[in-house]
Amino acid sequence: MTLPSLLGLAVILVPAIADRQVEPHSLREVVNRVSDKDYRYCQYDQHGRPVDAITVAHECTHMLNASLSKPGVHGLYLGAGYGVRVKIPENFRMFMIRVPKEEQTSRYRLYVVDSRKWFDSDPVYLANESLAYLAGARVRRDLGWEKRSETIRNGLELLEFYRKAVEVVKRCDPDYDISAMETVLLYLDDSWKEFR
Repeated sequence: MTLPSLLGLAVILVPAIADRQVEPHSLREVVNRVSDKDYRYCQYDQHGRPVDAITVAHECTHMLNASLSKPGVHGLYLGAGYGVRVKIPENFRMFMIRVPKEEQTSRYRLYVVDSRKWFDSDPVYLANESLAYLAGARVRRDLGWEKRSETIRNGLELLEFYRKAVEVVKRCDPDYDISAMETVLLYLDDSWKEFR
């Protein structure tokens, strides 16, 4: 699936606003689209310690997603200078996502249970997280790192949570136009193929 064609979704161009000469290209592609303030913020953890390139790409993706969002609409940066906006459904709550007890990992707890404080009614948040992990996975691949393999595991797990959320919305909000959420799911499935 090519980004500009995304099956009828309105694609937003996200231009580079900086010229940071960082490597690899997959990192440069993301960091050159965030403000200086956001870039500085993304280079450190909550304790003020520097983070690696994978985390910088992950956090900068969140910044881009936030910059594309507006009330009632979740913005998603897909990469290569393209983003989309997805309307947040009205009849969704995170607790509706059913994951068998034996599959409830720490990511389930963090992203589906604990995140309810902020994102209880926003299933697109799970795609946001999967895309941030995808940006990190691309940087990891391009750096040739063996370490940080959890980046791929976490991103694929978030993809599955998002898939479950799409199913919940289909079932519980029949008046919601699910096509944008489904298109994002197709894009994520296609994008994660290289890491499976």
